[in-house]
Amino acid sequence: MKTALIIVIGIGLVLAVLILKQKPTIAPDTTEMPMTSANTTPTVSIMPSSQTVIITFTNGTATPNTINIKVGDTIKFINDNSIPHWPASGMHPTHQICPGFDALHGINNGESYSFTFNEAKTCPWHDHLKPSVNGQIVINP
Repeated sequence: MKTALIIVIGIGLVLAVLILKQKPTIAPDTTEMPMTSANTTPTVSIMPSSQTVIITFTNGTATPNTINIKVGDTIKFINDNSIPHWPASGMHPTHQICPGFDALHGINNGESYSFTFNEAKTCPWHDHLKPSVNGQIVINP
């Protein structure tokens, strides 16, 4: 019986030494971190630059009276005439074809009115104070 006890104690000591010699393991951090990949490419959106096109009122006319632009472009009406002009969307007198495109009053000499077109369509326009002065703005995608 002494031999069996010595064998059990010997095995216990060997196991204790083996367990104590092992390096302690550290539990992994359970905090969630966003996954990233070294091979990902950031997405860059390049918006085409918008432009401003000028229509000038002079001597009872508007130049140019018909233009082609792109969505996001701005039309700037400049009055270089001695009488007021009121640029607005067609149709006269309701201005409903291109909602919002309406100066709402006459612009005097040296003043201007600008409108940015955000929808592809064709917008007839006119001078609300002199409807025979008119044109068309074609807004392309």
